Amino acid sequence: MGTYLIGGGGWYFREASLSKPVPVGTSITLRQDLLWWGYNCQSGTVITNLTLASSSSNSWGVNGGIGFTVRVGEAPYRFYVESRYHYAPTRNISTQLVAITFGIRY
Repeated sequence: MGTYLIGGGGWYFREASLSKPVPVGTSITLRQDLLWWGYNCQSGTVITNLTLASSSSNSWGVNGGIGFTVRVGEAPYRFYVESRYHYAPTRNISTQLVAITFGIRY
């Protein structure tokens, strides 16, 4: 049985988009209220899968965590579980994530 600490740094890239999907095959005639909500049209019909806004951000960030291992069967097989916190001060909203990983290590 064992315990370990893990950490590091790196470059974080985040991409996000906001869209309004329109079901394929649906023919919706464009009206003024749809224009107000941000829909676009082509030849008088609403365009499908309209992306309203998108953004991307890059930043240096850090991560750190703790892990636990236990021997399973014959050596060198080990079961592990690890929790890691990621932080990057990206533009407008910081990126924060907790990842939990488990598996068999050789």
